[in-house]
Amino acid sequence: LLEKELVEANSVVINIVGAFDRKAKHKHMTPMVSLDKIQANKETGEAPVLEFNEWVNKMGIKSDVLLQYEQKLDGNAINIIYINGKADKALSRGDGELGFDYLKRLNKEQIPSEIPNKNKVEIRCEAVIPLSIFNEKYLKNSSDDEGAKFSNARNYVAGILRNDNSTREQLDEIHVIPVEYREVSEDGKIIYHNIDEIKNFGFKHFDKLVSIRATASDFEKQFNFFENFRQNVSGYKIDGIVIKTPFEYRETIGETDHHPNWAVAIKFKPENSSTKTLGLELKIGKTGNFTPVVLLEPVDLDGSVVTKASGYNYKFITENLIGEGAIVTLVKSGDIIPQIISVDVMANTPFEMPTKCPHCGNELKIVNDTHLNCDNVECYGRNLYRFISSMDALNIDGVGEAFLEKLYDCGLNNPMMYIGQDFITSEFFIENGMKEGKILDNFVENLNKIKKLTIEQVISLFSFDKMSLGGKTTREVAKKLSGVSYSFFGLEKDVVSKFEDGCVGEKAVREAIEILKSRGIEVEMMKEKPTDTFKVCLTGSPKPFGFNTKKEFITFLESKGFSVEETNVKECQYLVTDDLSSNSSKMKDAKNKKKNIVQYDYFNK
Repeated sequence: LLEKELVEANSVVINIVGAFDRKAKHKHMTPMVSLDKIQANKETGEAPVLEFNEWVNKMGIKSDVLLQYEQKLDGNAINIIYINGKADKALSRGDGELGFDYLKRLNKEQIPSEIPNKNKVEIRCEAVIPLSIFNEKYLKNSSDDEGAKFSNARNYVAGILRNDNSTREQLDEIHVIPVEYREVSEDGKIIYHNIDEIKNFGFKHFDKLVSIRATASDFEKQFNFFENFRQNVSGYKIDGIVIKTPFEYRETIGETDHHPNWAVAIKFKPENSSTKTLGLELKIGKTGNFTPVVLLEPVDLDGSVVTKASGYNYKFITENLIGEGAIVTLVKSGDIIPQIISVDVMANTPFEMPTKCPHCGNELKIVNDTHLNCDNVECYGRNLYRFISSMDALNIDGVGEAFLEKLYDCGLNNPMMYIGQDFITSEFFIENGMKEGKILDNFVENLNKIKKLTIEQVISLFSFDKMSLGGKTTREVAKKLSGVSYSFFGLEKDVVSKFEDGCVGEKAVREAIEILKSRGIEVEMMKEKPTDTFKVCLTGSPKPFGFNTKKEFITFLESKGFSVEETNVKECQYLVTDDLSSNSSKMKDAKNKKKNIVQYDYFNK
């Protein structure tokens, strides 16, 4: 009735979609996992035929089986849940377990409110915007000064779905394309269905599907077909193809906690762009090493306007004569982080590096001819970054470095001051110099939700005698304090010695554990894993394989029952890389030493 009155009154309110509860997350009926990935040759773009054959053989798929090929849409995953035949929720991927409900925001003409299947059903979709609409109305050019336009279609769609002020017109421009149909029995068993079964359900848009035999030659033909389809036919942004086994094979082949074994994403060659360098920024890390960030003349890189790229280290900048006016070629590492892959035109001189630390004035040193380093343990920059790293261990969403820097400057630089404390409110932080607002309220709310920490998180909250603990050191110290097998081999003796029985680090952590327990915070210790031990050396980026960081990859291995030790090429059993065709020094060293060389998805299979 109200909607009818608003329409009759020509109210602008009818074009605004109501706010939804940003804090409310709902559970997927089955985990919404990532896809396993195979990368095409990053230099030539050639189809990864060998890797495809390995996947087919491991799945036990015969050559006459018809595999399903579809576009890998570069969109936002949506899981539409139907209960008793009626649309109940449309959840974002979220963390794979919980997601936001967008059902009221989706165009009801694009998705059916009811379906014939009266059981519990999940129809997985991709939310995308046609490039013709995005490029005409919303694409941000390098000349745009205002922030009203966007450089990436996927990010635009994510923002529109989340924004309380999105108009009905904007939401209707988003296409919801179904890509998977599954039913969930009362006992939680997944019943896979052929996606063609939903053709008459009422969905408006469908993906491009092709069924082809599981042979190498057919794969190569389809790879080239979809590469051409991406460039000349598809109306959406796509970055590869997805290959799936027939639905009747899927239950037998199964899924892992990370990805379905019955599907794989084939990633096309990352697009690259060239541009001029304009300047240099330096970011200090907790060890005192500076990472150069190269400032660039704005350039479009695979749908995003890029103005910065990693400069790796001091040695890379100086040896490659990266200075003002140099021309570099960029690629997105894992299709996300811009990296310099070649210096096409060197500058006459590289960017001038500082001789004194900009944070503390200390004389800078060159370590191993590679890193520009401040060795002052009292350096403001080092200690600030160490604090930020400690707070990152708490995994509090919506809190950036600027907020944490203000927290540090207000003297609130010891997390043990406020974790688990009953008196912690926004007012407490405001009284101590913080600015009121949503970011602070969110921080306090999430802080008060902490009821359990791992022993690794507790250790990460500390800096002992101004020393920083890396991920591997933290894990091994956590094992020792948990009373399970550990190894300090290859770690800095000055650091790990502080965690021997009765030493300062060991005492500090055990005291912190008791304090946290007294505040009602459970501390989860590590457990012995008497299974296979892998010594791995990690190189390249794990992002193309669904892991945000190398630490997340190691955590995944440990969750599979492996005991993992990260080490160097000389000591490792496996060199784990993102690119088997790479000619990096680590790859060459590993080949000479006859080490096992595998990709980040190897231990998933």
